[in-house]
Amino acid sequence: MGRIARNLGLLMSGKTVAGLISLVYIALSARVLGVTDYGVLNLVHGFATFMGALIAFSGFHPIVTYGTQALHEQDMARLSRLLAFMTLLECALALIAISTTAAFAYPIGLALGWSSDTIAFAPLYSLAILATVRATPWGLLQIAGRFDLIAAHQAMMPLVRLTGTLLILAAGGGLQAFLIVWLVASVAEGLSMWAIAWWVCRIRGISLVLPGYETLSSAIAENPGILRFLTITNFDQTLREFAPKAIPLIIGWVSGAATAGLYALAIRIAAVLTQPPQLLGQAAYSVIQEQVAAGQIDRARRTINRAAWLVLLAGTVVAAIMSIGARQILALVAGPEFLAGAMLLVLVLAARAVAAATPLWSTALTSLERPGSSLQINLACNLLTLPLLPLLLSMAGTEGAGYHALIQAVAFAGLLWFATRQAITSTIKGAKDATAC
Repeated sequence: MGRIARNLGLLMSGKTVAGLISLVYIALSARVLGVTDYGVLNLVHGFATFMGALIAFSGFHPIVTYGTQALHEQDMARLSRLLAFMTLLECALALIAISTTAAFAYPIGLALGWSSDTIAFAPLYSLAILATVRATPWGLLQIAGRFDLIAAHQAMMPLVRLTGTLLILAAGGGLQAFLIVWLVASVAEGLSMWAIAWWVCRIRGISLVLPGYETLSSAIAENPGILRFLTITNFDQTLREFAPKAIPLIIGWVSGAATAGLYALAIRIAAVLTQPPQLLGQAAYSVIQEQVAAGQIDRARRTINRAAWLVLLAGTVVAAIMSIGARQILALVAGPEFLAGAMLLVLVLAARAVAAATPLWSTALTSLERPGSSLQINLACNLLTLPLLPLLLSMAGTEGAGYHALIQAVAFAGLLWFATRQAITSTIKGAKDATAC
């Protein structure tokens, strides 16, 4: 737990700074744009990130899993070939994602009721997908132990957005200006992570090789099972992000941009609860992976259980406090125009508290070589509950999105906890049986 705490502390320091900066630019942009245009801004950005999650490569697990093995064996050439392979894969899928997003921007914009100016800008905004194209450098920084650099990078997008927002306030501008700022921030976030990773490679003596045929075939051959592993973990990560990124688009389609704006603000405020558990899962992965690889399954079980109870307790307390002051928080952050989303915020906070430990349990299943279990649960919870959203929106209005989030969180957390418990029990039993033989 000590190493996890240190890693998490570094990540949280960056997220804390980023969160504070984000609150400022969210408050300013929401007040300048109003609930409807704020909703459109988030729908345009949401469509790009949705397509990025759907098509582009997501997930750093292959780099951490196989890169850790290469570092442990001090085989830097193998690590270089692995990085070349993953870089080529990630960049190729990113190009496909950007092209597809640009092609579908016009019909999606019409369906969601965007203005002609917004629709005209939407194809260019597909470049915002570059913000999500950073799984390979993120994984490299993890195995290099440079959580300080990951923490510093967390502030990149918020700083660019805040700077741009202040310029808009000074010079004037509306939705189009905010779209430009959000796009620049996304591109800066993605490219800066690659620049940081390149610098770390230089100081660590990790040579960078061109991804030729021989390099790629060697990377596949010397990392047994990597194709299956990255397919499952990437698909799992895609499914985990599918519903959260599809939901705002469905809300915008069914209920309009204003409701989408209320939901976007509630989600951003509730990120106070979602970011620490996600960072805990990332910080814990390399530690749990090492414990499992060393055969210390019982120690890994204790690590997982302690961390899970910690985030569940903290999440519940924070959610309760924020729910009591939901109206005051909305009024302070975005102004009275957003007070209609108070109950929605309470429901979203409850959902985030219930799901606080899910990133950790998902990480544990991957470390225990059961990524398929997490994949199946994601598939069931994300896809099977998604059709409920239009029905709940028609029955409960804006709050329907909150009820959907709560239902999904309860199902996901319950199934993931049970699967993790069964996986640990099975692994311990298998180890005992092997010893007995």
